[in-house]
Amino acid sequence: MAHAAVGPGGSPVAGKVRANLSGLEVEALTDLLMRKLDAMIIETQPEVAAKLLDMVTDPEAGLNEFAVVIRNDTALTGRLLRMANSAYFAQREPVTTIERACVLLGINRIRALALGFYLSRAIDAGGEQRFGRVMWGKNLLRACYCAKLAEEIRPNLYAEAFLIGLLMDAGIPLVRTMLGADVYDPTCPASEPPSRAFKAENYHFTYTHVDMARALVRRWRIPEVLAKPILWHHSPPQSLTSEEPIHLLHRISYYVGSMHIEHEPPVAMAVPLPTLGQKLTKIPGKQLGKIFETACKEYATVREFFGHVADGITDIESLGHRVHGALNKIVEETMEADLKQSSSMTPATFTFHAGVIEVGRDMARDDFAVAYIVDSNGTRQARHEFPVGSVTADDVLEELSLERDDIDESELESMTDYLRALAA
Repeated sequence: MAHAAVGPGGSPVAGKVRANLSGLEVEALTDLLMRKLDAMIIETQPEVAAKLLDMVTDPEAGLNEFAVVIRNDTALTGRLLRMANSAYFAQREPVTTIERACVLLGINRIRALALGFYLSRAIDAGGEQRFGRVMWGKNLLRACYCAKLAEEIRPNLYAEAFLIGLLMDAGIPLVRTMLGADVYDPTCPASEPPSRAFKAENYHFTYTHVDMARALVRRWRIPEVLAKPILWHHSPPQSLTSEEPIHLLHRISYYVGSMHIEHEPPVAMAVPLPTLGQKLTKIPGKQLGKIFETACKEYATVREFFGHVADGITDIESLGHRVHGALNKIVEETMEADLKQSSSMTPATFTFHAGVIEVGRDMARDDFAVAYIVDSNGTRQARHEFPVGSVTADDVLEELSLERDDIDESELESMTDYLRALAA
């Protein structure tokens, strides 16, 4: 079925849907969106935000350094002081200095809130007010859940995870403003799960909210450790085991980015897909629910801080208790199928006595796969192409002139499982 593309008029990509754009066209699109953001008066990095951005990714930056920078902005200072004096922290004496507030709130929360304040305020300039405030309310819950998951897995990534959760859907109000609510809302209704809405953007419009995020992160020169998990949050992770911060944060962003969040009663809910979450984070499903409850408590603590952009989700205190009763099995199965399909696209290697066998899809022909022998120097030797689903592991060995005795049984079983995954 053909779809009518809606995109930037007069641009090199006008009239084409996002799913059909080439790499060069995507680059041209990013440049165009950056110019459109300029026209919408989206702030460039203010001096304080630029300094905070450098400090957030600097593990050596301490509370004193943050206090010195924050003191130069009265609005940010005032919000942090009000938060430090809230009932949540139950101080007997009023907190009157930013240094004391930083100590009380903690380095992780300070890093996340200070930079989140600037970036959310800058983006908010571009969206329709009511829609934008509801969206930022959801973004804030995602941010809190990302942060609490990171705190469980790698505590020093709390701030990065919070900012990724806050910004992953920040492009949605901007796309809606550029296209018009009458165009965007029927195609991507708020009732749709995020994965379906993103797919609809890809096949109906020339650009998506991820393309808008790409323009934003380039405009602000967001560090890679933040930028890539933001841009990849709808792309199934290819590594489920890498401990590199970018890959760990990508797994968190993909999981939290798949959550369907409704904003208000009687349908206020969140769907955290526990099976998917357990696979991506290695955290047991029941514990994921407990972490979500702590995220809701964190949300209740910080939502006033973001009152300049966000409407708080109603009844947040009970949302954590209700969340396990709001699981959407259909969406979870879809996301897991996407994850399995993406994993099967990643080449796999299987060790034998003289090197490794590398097997993966033929990138030129999606219905074909290719197997190589790779020697100890990393040089590809023998090569065998085959239609996906047409061969067994024994067939691959035979075509590469290898014997079963050349490879351990466990490696052969792993190859069999991989070939089945390719064909799934």
